[in-house]
This record gives sequence, structure tokens and C-alpha cells, in this order.
Amino acid sequence: MQPENEVHCLNCGTTFRGEFCPACGQRANTRRFTAGYLFSRDFLEETFNFDRGFLRTVKELLTRPGYLVADYLAGKRKRYFNFLGLLLILLAIEALLSSLGYNSVAAVMQESLGASLQNSKNFVPLTVEDVEEVLRNQKLIFLIVVPLTALLHRLILKRLGYNFLEHCVIVTFVLSLNTLTGLANGIIGLFPMDYGLYKNAVQILSLLVLAYDLWLFWQLSSSSTYTRAGRVWRAAMSWLVFTLVLAMSLQFSIGVLSGYNNYESPAEKPAGEVARPDSTGTLAAPMN
Repeated sequence: MQPENEVHCLNCGTTFRGEFCPACGQRANTRRFTAGYLFSRDFLEETFNFDRGFLRTVKELLTRPGYLVADYLAGKRKRYFNFLGLLLILLAIEALLSSLGYNSVAAVMQESLGASLQNSKNFVPLTVEDVEEVLRNQKLIFLIVVPLTALLHRLILKRLGYNFLEHCVIVTFVLSLNTLTGLANGIIGLFPMDYGLYKNAVQILSLLVLAYDLWLFWQLSSSSTYTRAGRVWRAAMSWLVFTLVLAMSLQFSIGVLSGYNNYESPAEKPAGEVARPDSTGTLAAPMN
């Protein structure tokens, strides 16, 4: 029988006494994600601790995303960068790359959304600047995406036994995974290339991240008691819910901002015409 004052480290499995594991250094009182924990000093120290493995976390997010999330929620956190700090840093790097790029993913999104909305009864012209402003403020959009998606995921993945805040952690990791695609788009955009080639690269990377998201949910469900068929449809449903909530939130935000900007400063070009990027990635006025 284990002595009362001995602790079993959740990160490396070492049995020890004291406040910190002698093998890996993780705190003895590693806690689940609850409302009380989010406002504790321990959580703040973890969030702003930059001594943990940032690159290791990114690597495992790309090679074993679902298992990384499961390990993190199981208490194996010493080896990983804090989930919230990871997302914030990736978003900052993405914004920097976007500001330096020759081509921009915002132009690709503007062209795609503009074409799909052009036949809408309440169509208003959509500019690259509208899309860029929304992308710069993704953090605010994520404040809606994370809790809403987590609530739905908790209904779909009941047997995993995670509480609402732990599902929020899961969604945050998925957003970090998606932001890594944004980094790839930003790096490619630094090189002067034909806009058409850049657009094709963005579309390929978009398909890749969709596959990554699905893979994450599949791996995450491996520790459950679901049958293989149950895992398949639950992973697919979790992926679909996340994708739809994120896409709808971004499109809604872009639409609201575009409508507001056009209300404040009516566009000079006739309604129904959308400026499209030319071969250099810049916007060309529509031809009459």
C-alpha cells in the first residue's frame, strides 16, 4: 500500500514525496481544468512559462495531435508548452508573416467569399482589407468558437469523461493546429510568385488541415470505450461541428464588418462587382 504522503507523477509515472517530481520537475498537485484552476496562480505560471518545449509541442501537434491532447489532459504537461500560450504565440507569428508577405491568404479568402456572396440579395462589396481586419482579430472570434464548439463536443464525446473546460482545451489545440497552416501560408507568401500558384498552395494546405483535424479527433477517441464504428462517426461529427462553427463565425464576422464599412463609406464601384486579385496578388478593378 502506497504511503499517504507519496505522490504518483502524472507526467512521468515516478512515485515521490514533496511538491515537485524529482525526475521531470512537474508539480505534485497537477489539477484538472476547472473554473477554480483557471483563476489560480498555478495556471498563470504555466501560461507564461516559456521554459517548456515550444518546438516539441509543435512537432507532436503535427505528428500525434490527438495523443498529445489526451496526454496533456491526463496531466502530462511538463514536457509541453501551455495550450493557451501556444495559440497566442502562433497567432502572433501568423500576423507577422501576413504583414510581410508578397501574397496574402486574405486575398484568396476575399475572392472565394466575394464570388459566393455576389448572387446574394443583400450583397455588399467585400474587400481584402475587410478580411485582413477580421484575421487580425481572430482571438476575439475564438472567444465564441471555443465555448460553443466545446459544448457540442461534450455531447458527442460523452464517454471520454472530459468536463466543459477540458473540451475548451481540446478546441484550443485544434485552433493551434489550424494556425500552423496559416504559418505555412505566410511562409509561402513571402516568396514572389504568381497569384494563381499561391492560391493553389493555399487550397491544398486547407485540405491538409481538414485531414489533420479529423486525425486529431480520431486519435483522441482511442482511449474511449466506443466501438470502431462509434469512433468513426463521433470523430467525423466532432470534426464537422468544429469546421462549421469556425467557418460560420469567420464568414459572419467578415460579413458584418464589410456591411458596416460600406454603410460608413459607400463603395464607389457598382454593387455586385468584386475586385479580384491579378497575377501579382493585387486587386484589379472589374472590367466593364
